[in-house]
Amino acid sequence: MKKHPFVWLVVVCVLGGGCSSKRELSRESRNAETAIERAEDAGAKKYDPANLEVAKDQLEASRAGEAAALRDRQKAHDLLLTAQKRDERAKLRLTNRKATLAEAEEERKNQLLTLDALKTHGEDLRRSGVPEADVTNMVEPQEQMVKIRIRTLDAQIASQKKEIEAMEAVRKDAGMEIDVAKARLKSSSERLQAARAGYVRVEEQANLARANSLAARRGQMSDQIGELTP
Repeated sequence: MKKHPFVWLVVVCVLGGGCSSKRELSRESRNAETAIERAEDAGAKKYDPANLEVAKDQLEASRAGEAAALRDRQKAHDLLLTAQKRDERAKLRLTNRKATLAEAEEERKNQLLTLDALKTHGEDLRRSGVPEADVTNMVEPQEQMVKIRIRTLDAQIASQKKEIEAMEAVRKDAGMEIDVAKARLKSSSERLQAARAGYVRVEEQANLARANSLAARRGQMSDQIGELTP
């Protein structure tokens, strides 16, 4: 297998947020790479190139998988925060709108009671012999003001109900976005674990290549000693 320095460099940059050095790779990745280096030091390129190349291929695949999983996990985390903030803003606005609606509805009830009281007062004045014109002059202006206020409250109540409906829809959408982001977080975390588990297989493969190489070297040395022994 040919090494691909550029690919490895890209992976390092993604994992570490920069391209300063390999120390920004994960601990598992560094351990796997160290195992390959030890195998190479033991002569695996000569004595067991097959297992060595398998370890290198697995290392590159695991690093690519780890980098992709980390990117996806960060994106999912950002999406989750955005959705949660959106939900919190909608929740706060919803609470405020409901409080305003309750106040408007309570005032409307009071205004209706006031209107009934004015009508009763007018009837009492008529029964007491107050001329109709005087009753009208005393009661009607107040009734008109109350009716105007009730119409204003009706408009406010209708508007608040529409805003509440809109905020509930926003919260529903935000809740769905939160669920999606959480699912993506779980998926990316699982893929990250799988990628890092690959580093264990890299170490095992590299250690096998190292052991085979050391055994081959010992066997070669024994043969050489045997040839020199009379």
